[in-house]
Amino acid sequence: MSRRVFGMALGLVLVATLSVRAGDWPHWRGADRTDVVDEDSGWDAGAWPPVEKWSANVGEGTTSPLVVGDRVYTLGWRDGRDTVVALDLNTGTVAWSQSYAAPQYARNSTGDQSMYSGVTPTPSFDVETGVLYTMNTDGELIAWDTKRDGARVWGLNLYERYHQPMRPKVGSSGRRDYGYTSAPLVYGRWIVVEVGSPDGTVMAFDKRTGDRVWASQYTGVAGHSGGLVPMTVEGVPCLAVLTVDGLLVLRVDAGNEGKTVATYPWLTEFANNNMTPAVIGSDVLISSGYNHQRMVRLHVTLGEARSVWAITEFTKTCSPVVYKGSVYWSFKGLRCVDAASGKVRWEGGKFGDVGSCVVTRDGRVIVWANDGDLALAESNEGTHGGLKILSTKNNVFRAYAWPHVVLAHGRLICKDGQGNVKCFDLRERGGEVNVARGASRTPDLAAAPTGDDARLAALTEWPGADTPGLVLAWKAGYGARRVDGAVAKGDARWRMVERGKASRDERGRMSLAGGAYVADAADRAIVDACRETNQLSIEAVIAPDSLKQSGPARIVSLSSDAYHRDFTLGQEGGKLVMRLRTTRTGDNGSKPEVTLCDLQTGKPQHVIVSYAAGRLTCYLNGKLVIETDAVRGDLSNWDADQHFVLGDEWNGERDWAGVIERVAIYNRAVGPLEAAARFALATVGR
Repeated sequence: MSRRVFGMALGLVLVATLSVRAGDWPHWRGADRTDVVDEDSGWDAGAWPPVEKWSANVGEGTTSPLVVGDRVYTLGWRDGRDTVVALDLNTGTVAWSQSYAAPQYARNSTGDQSMYSGVTPTPSFDVETGVLYTMNTDGELIAWDTKRDGARVWGLNLYERYHQPMRPKVGSSGRRDYGYTSAPLVYGRWIVVEVGSPDGTVMAFDKRTGDRVWASQYTGVAGHSGGLVPMTVEGVPCLAVLTVDGLLVLRVDAGNEGKTVATYPWLTEFANNNMTPAVIGSDVLISSGYNHQRMVRLHVTLGEARSVWAITEFTKTCSPVVYKGSVYWSFKGLRCVDAASGKVRWEGGKFGDVGSCVVTRDGRVIVWANDGDLALAESNEGTHGGLKILSTKNNVFRAYAWPHVVLAHGRLICKDGQGNVKCFDLRERGGEVNVARGASRTPDLAAAPTGDDARLAALTEWPGADTPGLVLAWKAGYGARRVDGAVAKGDARWRMVERGKASRDERGRMSLAGGAYVADAADRAIVDACRETNQLSIEAVIAPDSLKQSGPARIVSLSSDAYHRDFTLGQEGGKLVMRLRTTRTGDNGSKPEVTLCDLQTGKPQHVIVSYAAGRLTCYLNGKLVIETDAVRGDLSNWDADQHFVLGDEWNGERDWAGVIERVAIYNRAVGPLEAAARFALATVGR
């Protein structure tokens, strides 16, 4: 057979192999690996917010589900084993499962282990043979026969056979290595994998036997992206992948398998080239945060990749979706740019670092983001020049939404990093009040944070009966089990639990030297309430024992350790300081740490710290002492895995010595009139 005829035959095989049953989701990013699906969003049929049909837990891991026919395929890690599981699409019951011994993290893993665990790469399903190909973070590549209840066909370990080195430390940044993250790719007779070996960055294996067929000419270290992407360059079939060093495009036509077509340098701090490249014809979109903070459109020829445009908008993990001349992605909001020019069309919404998007047949964008928030938005066709969120369903889970959302056969499948899975039916009418069609549950006080006369007139006691925006309140005399609040009222789980040497004095005040109080179960309510409004106020009456405390010593904190928090009101020497996590200030909220006012010992001081729309204010004893725009950004990146603690850090590293008489958290700003009124009420009878 001539090379040309062989190439045509291979092309026919690829067309047949890459064709899938309508409605299936057999690969990373869907049937066409583009996140554009031939499925209706269900909006016009009234299916939003969607109805939950079933839930399951498959074990830890950020791998994304697949849907083929009436089966959902996924895998997770638990108790030293990875388990591959086939769930019934209609009921969520287990049809079959297979497991094998596996580590929780890859052998070279380093960094960020608190943010992920278990299996990372998404599987790939071969519609020709019915074989499911899985790979874990430790390089265990295995073929499973789904026609025989997941019987193992073959397997090999990429680390042991091809010796991928630890990913490099880039510049002065910290080292990151998450093991294998890239989804294997079924391509004709091959299963293609980003191996990252000195023998070849990309390798192809015979999909029936596991024997290696070819290795790429390029030998750089593997990246941390989601998968390889098929594309065509000047009529030649190619694959694109974002390695540690940058974009790699290689040939896969007969006789030229693995030869380099083009590279584009894109070395990122922490080795975090995470997004999957998006293909527009013979062009490729790549993006990263860190030292780049850009998105670039590259035109690829058989010889080079050159920049078409570059913009300062960027994404870290969410792969861009190209649809009818626009590019969409979720990162610090849902974003839309013009594909031809890179010009920003619109952006907004309460979405943080984590997210994935799907564009539906009826031109809507489904967003799965944060630690379990679903949203449906109009694409640019229906926005008339601005973002239009149609509906939201928040708090689906309480862990990072790293796994990609899946839409197949009218079902929306969401998964989190702890292996929780939920299936929603977009063929049924929604069962809750719709955000776009009904009233918001959040009181509209953010627009006028200084308050109105009616509300202030009604403020006759502390914290105030039915105070709008109140999330949590405690004062001396409440005792151990009473924590008031609009959310907390009547909930017996909400109580102050003492730790260490913390105690209450004869007046019922908290004495915190050598201990702390924790309001267990309140953490998530605080995060959810403040995310919804992007505002926060902390009110407290405090008396430090000493002006020689540092760290800062934690007075009121929603945090997990010395380096991760949503907020901390603390003491640094004789100063009151504030750390607030926003989309611009970092996980520690210390860029910047704001000094608020002076403190005194042996004397109770009433403080209120408020944040809204880039404006941080502090009131001391009813008077404004600071107003600054040094803190910017919103609260969409708040982490729900933080803990509400008084008098110390959660892990006991930042003890504060002093007395707390009262504390309250609001999901709105407090203005000067209300601050003065609250000071007067908090000091009545002292």
